[in-house]
Amino acid sequence: MKTKPVVLFIFLLTLISSLHSQEKRIKYFSFETGMDFISCAPPDKDYIRGDVTPNPYYYEPSYMMALLYKNYVGAKVEVRLANNKLGLAGGLRFTRMESSLGKNSYWSGRSDFLYLLYRQQGTVTEYLKIKEISQVTNYLGIPLELRVYPYAEHFIQLYYKIGADFNVRVRKKTTVDFYDPAMQTYEKEVGRVVEDPWTFYSTVQLAIGLKIGKTPISGINIEACAPVAILANYKSTFVTPQAGGGFQVNVRFPF
Repeated sequence: MKTKPVVLFIFLLTLISSLHSQEKRIKYFSFETGMDFISCAPPDKDYIRGDVTPNPYYYEPSYMMALLYKNYVGAKVEVRLANNKLGLAGGLRFTRMESSLGKNSYWSGRSDFLYLLYRQQGTVTEYLKIKEISQVTNYLGIPLELRVYPYAEHFIQLYYKIGADFNVRVRKKTTVDFYDPAMQTYEKEVGRVVEDPWTFYSTVQLAIGLKIGKTPISGINIEACAPVAILANYKSTFVTPQAGGGFQVNVRFPF
C-alpha cells in the first residue's frame, strides 16, 4: 500500500492545527454527499476469457472492461484558521462502492458474454457463460480535508482543497448476471472464484470548489474533485483502478 502521501497529509494537518491552537476560530457542521468515477485497466484474469476457442484473438483483455464507482454520505466539522484563509475538516463517512467486470460487446463481435473458469480437474475444464460480475461493498471511513481560501470574501468564493479518507469494509456482496438465467444457482460458487473486495482502502484527491454564502452564515460548498487516486492492495484485487474524478456537495451550518 502506498502510504507516503497519506502520512504526509496527516502531518500537514497536525502541524497547521498546532500552529493555530490559540486562535479564535469559526466552526461549521456540514452534511456531505458525493460520487467518484474511477477508470480501470482492462482486466487480465486467469479465470476470465472472452472465448474458449483456440483463437487467441478473443483472449485479449482489451475485449473486456472493468468499471468502478462509489457514492457516499457523511457528516463533518470544519474549523477555520489563519483569518478564515484555511479550513480543516474531519468527520465520518459511509461509502457504497460498486465494481464490475463484463464483456465489451461493441468491440468483441456479437457475443455479449464472457467465460469464467469454474472448475478444472485433470483433463476436464468447465466454464460458465456470464454477462457481468459485480461487487457491491459498503465502507465506513474518516475523511480529512484541508481547504485553502486565498481570495477576498464574497457571497460566491473560489477555493482549493486537498483531501484524503481512510475506509474499512463493513459489508460485501457479489452478484452475477448469467447468460442463462437457469445457472443462477452457481452465483455463490462464482463469488468464491473472484477476489474479495478490499478490507481497507484510502483515497487522495485534489479539488476546486465554490463556497456559496458569506462567513459565518450557513451555505453550500460545491466541489469538483480530480484526480481521485485509490491507495489499496493491488496484488489481489477484483479490478485494477487507475484514477478518476468526481464531485462533492456540502451543506454547512455554523455553531
